[in-house]
Amino acid sequence: MGIEKIIGVIGASYDNSGSDMYAKTREKYEKEVNELKREFPGHYILRNSSDKEFNLKFVYLVAGVPAIERSLISSLYSEEINRWVIVSHRNTKKILDKHCEVFAEEINKRDKEYIFVDEGKPEEWSLLNTIKRGTLAERVLFITGDLPFFYDIDSVANDPDLEDCDAILDLNSYENINQGSKSKQGPFPRYYHFQVKGEDGKIYSLKEPNVFLFKKSKIAEGVIEDIFKYRKRSMGGLKKYFAIKAKGNLGKVIALALRKEKIALTKELAYFPFYMTKRAVLQALGKKASYPPPILHMDSVSEFFSICTNAKIKLKIEHNDIGRLEDIDSMEDWALLNELALNHPATYPYYEELEEFRKHAMPDLKKEIEMYRNWPEFLNQECRLMKMPEQYVNGRFVMNLSQFDEQRVEDLYELHKRFNESVEQRELNECEQEIEKAIKKKKNIKDLVAFLKRKLKPKNKRKLKLKLKDKLKLFPELRAFL
Repeated sequence: MGIEKIIGVIGASYDNSGSDMYAKTREKYEKEVNELKREFPGHYILRNSSDKEFNLKFVYLVAGVPAIERSLISSLYSEEINRWVIVSHRNTKKILDKHCEVFAEEINKRDKEYIFVDEGKPEEWSLLNTIKRGTLAERVLFITGDLPFFYDIDSVANDPDLEDCDAILDLNSYENINQGSKSKQGPFPRYYHFQVKGEDGKIYSLKEPNVFLFKKSKIAEGVIEDIFKYRKRSMGGLKKYFAIKAKGNLGKVIALALRKEKIALTKELAYFPFYMTKRAVLQALGKKASYPPPILHMDSVSEFFSICTNAKIKLKIEHNDIGRLEDIDSMEDWALLNELALNHPATYPYYEELEEFRKHAMPDLKKEIEMYRNWPEFLNQECRLMKMPEQYVNGRFVMNLSQFDEQRVEDLYELHKRFNESVEQRELNECEQEIEKAIKKKKNIKDLVAFLKRKLKPKNKRKLKLKLKDKLKLFPELRAFL
């Protein structure tokens, strides 16, 4: 295979927390409860590189299938990306091998290629090494491997804004993703780290993205590595990184602030005496006081990122895909998404392929991967070590979490349903346009059928057939396909 215009990278590797990872999980949980007073504290799934099994969250079973297999199935149906690099641990390699075996016919038909890159020793874990060791492409789409409900890959890969910049970060925003939600953190609880003013003048609460699109040659190697490294250490680490970079470009940063953010800075100066008084009172009471950052314009933040990275970075707040937000950080995240997958299998559009993988691959994987041999007991053991409620009773999953109820699952499902319907409508519109063009220009119907076979999900065939009923009379071959 020659040089691709774009390559996909699925990253299924993260930091080594050491042999005391369960103590660290408990410590972090206690901090969220007692110090941060969070409504939805989490028991984070950490890893110990010396463990034989490498307790990777990416291979946790979601409704009986490894979480990362969902990413692999989604990659299979991407029209834009044929070559995929997966970086992870040997257990992920076993899952990938089974994926290639079960879907061999589809992989061949769609001209897909999968390359596995072992993450190596802990001191060698690196996004940069991943990209270097698997891609000749100029454009790179990086996806974290713990997004079990993200499938709309081509909407990111096709982003036309990359023509005029070096990297695209379409941030997760509460307002776009959680439309209609009454919960402060949304049905899938997340804490949004900062606010900006969008191009439409509205205020958006934002969280870092789990999907990155960039030009490899335009982003300095150190920048790629640093941003990903600091991101893995939490948003606080990322803020620290940009604070360091800003000091090195202080003149440009001050010029940007004076040029674009005079009003926000004036408000900050006016608020500062009040903040100092409030801080003194709270400290006297033994409490902490946080200083809220100014609300800046989105284009100012983009320019700030560009100054710090010496590259043209475009930050966006456009997408409303809940699947891009739902990464598995904690045991609570896993339990909520597992319940969603069990209650509403069709939330993920390729659920039939998941069943095929479960049927043909999981019996062998249960023999090859130790944690799958008795998954309920493995998961309960993890819960006991984290000192949290067990999630299986007599081998049956029960989502034993006081902060989550079935209504939250249903609210989450409604967000997915709404998004899936919008993707479905977009797909139908694209197919209808292709059919109209083919009819108008009298194109080869065989080529059109080949396009529809790749693009159209089976459940949408009937809808398209009903919509184009009269026109299909002229094209028996197309009518036969639909």
